[in-house]
Amino acid sequence: SMESKIDLLRSELDRRESAIKDLSERMDAFRKDAEDSSRRTAADAAELSAKTERIAFLDEKMSAARRELEDLRSAWKREQAEWRELWDRSREMWDKKKAEE
Repeated sequence: SMESKIDLLRSELDRRESAIKDLSERMDAFRKDAEDSSRRTAADAAELSAKTERIAFLDEKMSAARRELEDLRSAWKREQAEWRELWDRSREMWDKKKAEE
């Protein structure tokens, strides 16, 4: 009777030990997954930060290019107006000269 109780307790201890071992292995796997996820998250955050900085830099360059384009357009319009004025003056002078002849 005592031996059967000991065998029963041994089998229960073996079962519990097996369950603890399984749980420990699962916890180790979860821990490893969590560490991997943390590393990936940190890498993704660093990449996101770098891309955000790059986007900000490119936005600033684009704004500067737009300003430069607008400056060029307004300079071109001024130059066209000056040329028109010179053309009109030369035309007036030409007409005046023709009229005097």
